[in-house]
Amino acid sequence: MPNTSNVKVNYPSLGMDFVYDADGRYTLNGTVYNDPTSFLSAVGGSFTRSSVATYFDSAGVLQTAASGVPRFDYDPIILQPKGLLIEESRTNLFINSAAFNLWNQTNTTITANTTTAPDGTTSADTWTRNSTSSSYIGQSISKSASALTYTQSVYAKKNVGNYIAIRMQGAYPARADMVANLNTGTISTTASGVSGFTSASGGIQNVGNGWYRVTLTATTDTATTVAMYISFNSGGGVLDATDTVSNSSGYLWGAQFEQASTASSYIPTTTVAVTRAADTFTVPTGSWFNSSEGALSINALNGVKLNTVGIVSIDQSAFGGENRISLIRTSATNIEASVRASNITQFVTTMSGNGNNALNKIGLGYKLNNFRLALNNTLGGLDTAGTIPTVDTLRLGAWGTPGGNIYNGWIQKMKYYPARVSDTQLQLTTQ
Repeated sequence: MPNTSNVKVNYPSLGMDFVYDADGRYTLNGTVYNDPTSFLSAVGGSFTRSSVATYFDSAGVLQTAASGVPRFDYDPIILQPKGLLIEESRTNLFINSAAFNLWNQTNTTITANTTTAPDGTTSADTWTRNSTSSSYIGQSISKSASALTYTQSVYAKKNVGNYIAIRMQGAYPARADMVANLNTGTISTTASGVSGFTSASGGIQNVGNGWYRVTLTATTDTATTVAMYISFNSGGGVLDATDTVSNSSGYLWGAQFEQASTASSYIPTTTVAVTRAADTFTVPTGSWFNSSEGALSINALNGVKLNTVGIVSIDQSAFGGENRISLIRTSATNIEASVRASNITQFVTTMSGNGNNALNKIGLGYKLNNFRLALNNTLGGLDTAGTIPTVDTLRLGAWGTPGGNIYNGWIQKMKYYPARVSDTQLQLTTQ
C-alpha cells in the first residue's frame, strides 16, 4: 500500500466509466455526461460499428445492439457489468444458425421453436434421438485445401440425458471431438483431434437458465470442406457412439462457426453467412489533453488472447504506429507500455498481470525523460530517457494502424490526467 501522506492529487480532465450504470458516466474538464451520445458529441469523438451486434443485458438476457450503438455487456450469471465490449470483425460462416430443422439430420428429430432461448424468445429447438445408434445433425462449409483454424460454438440445454457431443470434421476420419456434461457444466471428454486435426481445445460457459455455450476450436486437415456435428446422449459418448437409451434429447440455439482461434459474441444468421463489424471508439485530443505530459489510468477486463492487441492508445492518426503512447496486451498475462516518437521507441516496458477473462488495472505516467508503468498496485521501473510524440487521437481497445489490433475484451474505466502524476498517485490508480 503506497504512503498517501502529503500526496498532491491531480484530477482527470477526461473520464469514462462504462460500469457506472447501463449507459456509463463520463467527464470532460469537470462536466459530467450521463450517456455516451452526449459525451461523444461534446468531445468530438465517435463510436462506430457498421452492423448489429449482441451482448447480455443487466437481466442476463442476450440482446441485439443496433448498428453504431455501444454494447454495455453484463455477466449473465452474476448480473454484474463487464464494461464496454470491443471486438474485432468476425463472420458466422454457418447459415440458419438457430433453425436446426434445416440442418442435415441422421436418426434425429428436430422440433422448432419449443422453448425459451438465451435471447428471451421462444426460438430454441428440441433435438431428439430416434435410436440408440449414431444420431446427429450437421452443417458443412467449403474451405481452401489447407489447414485452417476454426472455432465452432452452440448454446445447449439438457432435457433427457446430460451430455452433448460436438465434432468438427474434415475428410473422415479427420476430426476433433469433445463432450460436455450439461448437468454439471463441465467438460467430460476433453477436446482432441485425429488424422490431421490438431490443436484441439474446448470450453463451456454458463449463460443462465440451464443454458451453456459449448465451444470447440481446432486446426483442420487440408480437405476442401469442414463440418460441425451435434448430438445429445445419456451415456457420455462421443458424437457417433451408441447411446444407452433411444430418446435422449436436448435444446439447441445459436450455432456459430468462425475462422478464428476463439469464439466471439453470437452472430445470428438465416440464409447467408453474416459479418459483425469491428467496434471502434475514438476521441480527438482537445482541451482535455496536455501535449507535453500526462497519465493514463484504465481498468480492462481481458477476453481470450488472440494476438498482440491494444488496450488504449493515444496516437497520430495519419501515421499509424509512428507516434503513439500505448498500453498493449502482448501475451495472455503481459501488459506492455510503449511510447514511440517519429517511429523511434522512446520507452517500452512489460509487466506481468492477470490473464484471460480477468481484470487488469493499469496506469502510465509520462513526460520528457520520465516514464513509468503501474499494474495492479505495483510500480514498474522508472525510465529517465525519452521524448513525447505528437499525437491527435485517443483510441479505446486498439493500437497501431487505426482500427487495428483490436482488444476483444471489455473496457471498464479510463481516466486521462493532464499531468505526470506522482508515482504514489499512479500506483493508487491501479488498486
